[in-house]
Amino acid sequence: MAKLTTNFTQRLQQSRMVILLLTIIGLFLGLWFCTTAIISLVKQESEIIYQVKTLTEGKNSVIQVNVNQIDMNNNNKLIHITGRAIVDEIIVDKIFKIEVVNVIKLRRIIQAYQWQEDSEHNYTKVWSEQFIDSKKFYDQKHHNPILPFTSKLFIAKQVILGDFIISSKLVNDMDHYQKLPMQGLWQEQKNLRERLPNRQLHFTDGSYYIGENPEQPKIGDLKISFIAVLPEDISIIAKQQLQLSPYKTKIGGSIELFEYGILTSEQMFRNARTTLFANNLKPRLENMFTIFIGIYIIIHVLWMVSPSLLNPMNFRGWLLALIIAVALTLFIIAINWHEYNPIVGKILFILSITFLYLLKFSYKPQFLAHKTIIP
Repeated sequence: MAKLTTNFTQRLQQSRMVILLLTIIGLFLGLWFCTTAIISLVKQESEIIYQVKTLTEGKNSVIQVNVNQIDMNNNNKLIHITGRAIVDEIIVDKIFKIEVVNVIKLRRIIQAYQWQEDSEHNYTKVWSEQFIDSKKFYDQKHHNPILPFTSKLFIAKQVILGDFIISSKLVNDMDHYQKLPMQGLWQEQKNLRERLPNRQLHFTDGSYYIGENPEQPKIGDLKISFIAVLPEDISIIAKQQLQLSPYKTKIGGSIELFEYGILTSEQMFRNARTTLFANNLKPRLENMFTIFIGIYIIIHVLWMVSPSLLNPMNFRGWLLALIIAVALTLFIIAINWHEYNPIVGKILFILSITFLYLLKFSYKPQFLAHKTIIP
């Protein structure tokens, strides 16, 4: 009898040790998730505020200038100009002997019909610009021929807006591509036929098809088309120099804005702030979700230690963790913004308190029922 009691006591002690160990590990993991997300959120908000300060300084110092007359007194200042971007050169694709004028960018698109392998070694036929190396396939029965041509981007050496030269960075941002009909661009098809002497050539939908039948493509067939960025009205905010360049603000930020259309500087800065908010929305939600996971782990660990607490496995448990995560995220953002913009900080702080108030509807402690002993 004494031996059984000793074994039971040892098992109980071992069980308590396991629970203690799991509790420590769970709390550490939950706190690690929360701490990592909070640090990331603080850094992110600091960077956002820094960029907002940069845009605000730029908005207060930008000047409107005549795009067709460069005033040297405005050198190194932040200027706002609008007009039509133009080029004065010929872009040449030597392989296809295509020459186009008045084009900012010309992109040759070569698509090949190829085999594609997935992670489970299933094979499908796809159109792709990138060569898919079939030598790496698990099943060597599927073979992709080497591409005779590849896609390529041609960019004009100099793009002009009035008397100003647009920087290469802003030219790279120009992405209003339009399909360029190939018929009439080719002075001759002799060059293509010489390169592919045994292939059939079809002209369809403004592009060329290399293969027997466009309606029934086979592995190795090609599609050849061109798209181009044509001259268009644009608006730019940048530093005036011989070539437009990024403007350095007093706090160390950089401003170089570009948009299609004729826009005022106020519209451009407003759009820049909107884009800044949209680009940072996903990272904010990701950090909030990480905090949610951390809090849920902590709640789960506490429930294991004391079952009288809210069961995290039901809907109320998930809701409790979510409310705390949202409130904590808003509170951290509010603290970061309070110094720069007290109004935004106070609004976010009120929202965080409002979410915490919702806890009264999500949390109802569970009390263990005591058995009534009838004498």
